[in-house]
Amino acid sequence: MQSIGKGFRLFGVFAIFMVLAATGSFGGEKTRVLNVNESDWPPYFFAGKPDLPQGFGKELLTLVIPETGYSCRFAFYPVKRMYAYLENGKLDISIFSYKKSRESFVTFGKEPLFTSGYRPIVLANSQITINSLKDFDSLRVGHLAGLKYSRSFLEYIEKREQDNTLITTTLGTSCLRMLLAGMIDIFVDSSDTVLWRAKEMDALDSIKVLDFDIQTKAYFVVVSNQSKVIADRPAFLNQLDQSIQRAKADGRFGALAKRYGIQ
Repeated sequence: MQSIGKGFRLFGVFAIFMVLAATGSFGGEKTRVLNVNESDWPPYFFAGKPDLPQGFGKELLTLVIPETGYSCRFAFYPVKRMYAYLENGKLDISIFSYKKSRESFVTFGKEPLFTSGYRPIVLANSQITINSLKDFDSLRVGHLAGLKYSRSFLEYIEKREQDNTLITTTLGTSCLRMLLAGMIDIFVDSSDTVLWRAKEMDALDSIKVLDFDIQTKAYFVVVSNQSKVIADRPAFLNQLDQSIQRAKADGRFGALAKRYGIQ
């Protein structure tokens, strides 16, 4: 009986040790790990896919979040689940452009993590110029399903779709491939994303980005209003904003941007 009792005591000690190890609570402060959304948006994020870079956004967050006293754990989720997890606090952090309606479930930082612009993409030898939406009318336009663009360009795309004069794809690289193959004349996407994909396809010299600005947005770190890890969201975001600013000032931001071809 003594050996059985001793065995139970040892098991209890081992169980307590495992709990402490998992939480990092060996008499000190509990390790604060933030769950961070990792999207599939090259070159900013690559959804944690093997054999691909981490992404500009992920690398930058990995640099600045520890300066606030937290560590981070990244995970990819489909869009609907990502929104649900931000609303219930299972996700602590994501990256959003600002919309007033989003303040109902997240708190926004003030320093942009990056800025992304939607621009028309054409072949390098093309004589196409775009100065207004009407200039798209005579062109074969490609569209990646799900892209929102600006309100005015989205309305234009929806009208072209209704008229059956739009070529739509569901794959991120398809518009670029169709352009290179001569199947479309033009498409609109994030210029940084297209330039990254063109570089990976050894086609950088075959395309050009036009100056016409469909829409440019700043993207910010947001914290779930239901986060169970971050008690003081404004204080945390203020610290993080300062860390991002330091990264921009000391050259770390610029070095990352150059490596990912971000303009």
